[in-house]
Amino acid sequence: YKKTKLVQEKLKAIIDNGVSASMLCLYAIDQIKFFETYILELKEENIEETIASSTIGNIVHDSLELIYKDYVGKKLKIDHLKRMKGRINSTVQNVIRNHVREENIYKGKNIIIVETVKEYVKRVIDLDQKTIEKENELKIIAVERGFEAEIKDKSKKYEIRGKIDRIDELNGQLRVIDYKSGKRLTKRSITIKDSEELRKEKGIYNLQLLIYMLGIETEFKGRRIKSGIINLKNTTDGVLEGVFEGKTSLSSGEMENYKTEIILIITNILDKNILFKN
Repeated sequence: YKKTKLVQEKLKAIIDNGVSASMLCLYAIDQIKFFETYILELKEENIEETIASSTIGNIVHDSLELIYKDYVGKKLKIDHLKRMKGRINSTVQNVIRNHVREENIYKGKNIIIVETVKEYVKRVIDLDQKTIEKENELKIIAVERGFEAEIKDKSKKYEIRGKIDRIDELNGQLRVIDYKSGKRLTKRSITIKDSEELRKEKGIYNLQLLIYMLGIETEFKGRRIKSGIINLKNTTDGVLEGVFEGKTSLSSGEMENYKTEIILIITNILDKNILFKN
């Protein structure tokens, strides 16, 4: 797809409105789909009979938010987690009603899907319980935290925005956590060996986590930040840590080095001479 005058104007408006991690990740994976989603605004029709996988993710996220939000600012105790587990059924039932028509909830495949959602929510709580049983200290700082921040170099500045599933502290170390219910991930999926990988498909998870870290960097000035993904299809590996060239936590200065890669992606999106192609 060519970047006509009209397309350029629309791209500028989209970027000015704030750059999200999902936007940049989509561009890294599939430029044509990026064009169709953001420029042509092709959307899939919704309110479904069979619950789609993206909806499963949303229901899991919403349920976890409701269950965890009462514990924000608290150090989690085994007792808390047992109470949380007791709320899974009722919470998931309530959340599902926002996503699926009442009469379809207990039809066909949906019955299995509802149970899958409950299982995913339980896995997160189980994972936290294991962490605490191993004598670790876990404190929830925020759930579904929205952010807006600025990234800039000498000549350009852009607004980044988004929502972080969870911010917590593990043994006093700050972490941003993302829940993923899509495909099965491994530690290798969230490891980059050099900064250029952030612009390629294999670096999309690190790119997303990096944007989250940059999003809260000013709020937690001076602190190193760790990042991780809780892969709901594979919680046996625990939290999959984001690894950036061998480091599992980044300081503000270290993040600075990666900003250039993010700015480069945005510059490429806006560059009228770079076509949208895969």
